[in-house]
Amino acid sequence: GQPITVIADSQNLGPIRAAGDLNGGAIIPFWSIFGGINVQHTGRNGSVGVITSVGYEATLPSSVKLYQNYPNPFNPSTTIEFSVGASGHIRIEVFDLLGRKVATLVDEMKLAGSYSVTWQPETSASGVYYYTLQVNNTNQVARKMLLVR
Repeated sequence: GQPITVIADSQNLGPIRAAGDLNGGAIIPFWSIFGGINVQHTGRNGSVGVITSVGYEATLPSSVKLYQNYPNPFNPSTTIEFSVGASGHIRIEVFDLLGRKVATLVDEMKLAGSYSVTWQPETSASGVYYYTLQVNNTNQVARKMLLVR
């Protein structure tokens, strides 16, 4: 058989190891930007086969930060900044003092990085509110803010 070339990929820390498929093709594993390992099969004739996902266990980001909103106190709007060290499902919710959810500001998959979101409560009364950051459905951090009308 032919030797398998070891290639480099910017998402991997080292070279990718490829294995022959005993039919002149190659099976090549690589990291996905969304986490986990994908495997691609390339046939002897150069055709690319199906990219198959190899499951992985989701983990919490290694570094999660929820910053104090600004301005605080605020009226009519405030900005909330946060950062996550790994991709995952991110949810930021706002609650009143009685624990009732007032708003959901973010509810989506995010890649690792820093983000900001603006809250402009149009019908909420003056008072203290709490906002929480959840990563992969696990509460991480809560902070307090003050709306002054």
